[in-house]
Amino acid sequence: MPINVPLTSFAEEFKLSLLTEGINIEDKTLSHPEINRPALQFAGFFNHFDNDRLQVMGMVEHAYLRHLDKSPQQDNLQKIFAHKIPCMVLCRNLPLLPGMLEYATT
Repeated sequence: MPINVPLTSFAEEFKLSLLTEGINIEDKTLSHPEINRPALQFAGFFNHFDNDRLQVMGMVEHAYLRHLDKSPQQDNLQKIFAHKIPCMVLCRNLPLLPGMLEYATT
């Protein structure tokens, strides 16, 4: 069932901080009612990946990426953002990983 929730409303409701100041989210919407935890995508598996969903990075996904060498870590981050996801939410005040802002804004 498609939805149409403004990203600004979502961010306000959940008290999220926008880390990509170069991106105007005023006209962006969430069109899918479900989320995705991208653990499999960070491992390189994109079969059946629904890039219309909000992506949520928790401790498990963050720890997995941190344990990778720099090159595969960067490749995996670049691949997920190349799918033009609507939003990536980092939970628990997790720090940005190197390259995340660059890949999110290009």
